[in-house]
Amino acid sequence: MTIMSACAPGKSTFLRLAIKSLFGLLTMIPSLAGADIARQEMSSWCWAACIQDIEQQVGLLESQAHIVQRLYGAPFDQAASIPQVAALLQQARMRGQYFMRPPGNPAEIVGAFSSAWKMIILVDPSLGPTGHFVVLEAADFNGNVLVSDPFPPFTLWMSVAAVYQQYHWIGSILIARP
Repeated sequence: MTIMSACAPGKSTFLRLAIKSLFGLLTMIPSLAGADIARQEMSSWCWAACIQDIEQQVGLLESQAHIVQRLYGAPFDQAASIPQVAALLQQARMRGQYFMRPPGNPAEIVGAFSSAWKMIILVDPSLGPTGHFVVLEAADFNGNVLVSDPFPPFTLWMSVAAVYQQYHWIGSILIARP
């Protein structure tokens, strides 16, 4: 079974304000904060926003519409699967591998970051028929990950337990260091 992303999960206004404040503090740590992830431009383009985020961090400037066009031939508002996102990263000369399962525990996530630079993960926050892509920018030894979500756009440290509980992690793309 292939799960596609449809994106656009809802978040509260309070959470958005808290995230913006926290991101302001994270910018004091340049190696972790990076640029805030761009908002997905169409309702199903969370996957394109995540690819754009990764590409921008290595100096590649590509619009979400162009990323979608590389996959579908035109900028249609359509979802993508983990293998499709991994293939688009390969086309952009980003090395990665994908797994149709989340890491089993926080230690496995920290271990994954010892060999990977970033992760794009497919999650299912609404427990519906489609999922949503987010970027994991970093992990610490306390079981926290830096999550960049393109809808609404935010970057926030979260415990791995919160990621599992709030997002319902489905699969991962581990992206090698550039």
